Amino acid sequence: MDPKFEHTKPLADLLTVSRGVLAICLAGLGGIYGAKALPTAVLVVIISWLTDLLDGPLARRDPDLQISWVGEHDAEADLAVSLGVAA
Repeated sequence: MDPKFEHTKPLADLLTVSRGVLAICLAGLGGIYGAKALPTAVLVVIISWLTDLLDGPLARRDPDLQISWVGEHDAEADLAVSLGVAA
């Protein structure tokens, strides 16, 4: 495996965690600002999708094949974003 991919799993985990934080921000935007926050909320959702798109390939490039705790809970981060949209 290429040495430049040795430490990609922590970056993938960071992207997953950031998606959870973005989900909280998304729910807060809707709850506090309502419809006025729609443009910002759309941007937050797009950023969330990009982090979801990138974290899987990054995690798979790491030669350490063990799945981290954060990696095991990637689906929960996705669900949190969906719930944030619903809020």
